Amino acid sequence: MRLVLALLLILCAISASAQSTKSPAPKTTQETQSNNAQPQVRKTPKDKDISKQSQPAVSTESNVTANYYEDQDKDKGKTKPDWWLAIFTFALVVVGILQWLVLRKHETWMQRNVEMVTKVADAADANAKAIAAQSGIMSGQIEAIESQNRTMQESVTATKEIAEATQNSVEAVISKERARIKIIAQPLKIVVGPKVVACWLENYGPTPAFVRDLRVKFLYTAIRDFVPDYSQCQLAFYDESVQGNTRMDKGSAIVMEPNNPLTEDQVMSIRKGESFLHFYGFANYRDVFERDRRTTVHIRWFMRWGGQLEAQIMEYWELVGTPEENADK
Repeated sequence: MRLVLALLLILCAISASAQSTKSPAPKTTQETQSNNAQPQVRKTPKDKDISKQSQPAVSTESNVTANYYEDQDKDKGKTKPDWWLAIFTFALVVVGILQWLVLRKHETWMQRNVEMVTKVADAADANAKAIAAQSGIMSGQIEAIESQNRTMQESVTATKEIAEATQNSVEAVISKERARIKIIAQPLKIVVGPKVVACWLENYGPTPAFVRDLRVKFLYTAIRDFVPDYSQCQLAFYDESVQGNTRMDKGSAIVMEPNNPLTEDQVMSIRKGESFLHFYGFANYRDVFERDRRTTVHIRWFMRWGGQLEAQIMEYWELVGTPEENADK
């Protein structure tokens, strides 16, 4: 299109220059008269009167001028079409054809574009319908999954309840059937002299216990109540097994600390309740259910004063301390 417009401008410029180069206008009357007068003077006889010669000259000039303009008018009617105008017209025709071709091409492109847009719109519509269908399917799947999740949660809850019930049942069975170890200290006789205490283990559970170690301490002190330091206990025995509902065949003798023999003053102090004898310790063992257990003990020797009734026990070991100091876990 730019090339066609440039060509059109060039043709307009050439046409304008051609109009400026047309034939010049006719000569003026005076120039014609002077040109015509000279031959008349030469051709006029000498013997004629000058006044007579001038009259035909004037008449001749006017006739020449009139004839010139008549010839120009005749030539205007008979002149052939200007060839620059033909070229310009041809250029306009070419421009029109080119413009028609461009518009035709543009129309074809527009039609293709419309078809493409229509196809894209149809594809988008089909895609939207497919997405809507997939959305419906996914909604159904989500509902099914949620239903499955609810069912699974209910199943898990039921399974947990069953497991807890089973575990409780198992723990109840284990608690009933497992070994239970008790640390036993031999009763004392408070007299002057060396003091030792014999100790052993008793299993009052129905199944065997496999004892790893037993550590205890026999202590003379002026403190009535205290928290025992189990790390100060000494080893009594280890790697022993005790059958269910039985006592160990052998015991272990533990020497009193810090003084082995009791003096008369110490014996009187114990009887008055001014000093005390403590026995404490622990045992680590395993039951038949492969559970590690630990039992502890803390007892104090008790002596009763006053009148004695028949078959009344006046001296014995009594449990002291917190529940954790006398527990089997």
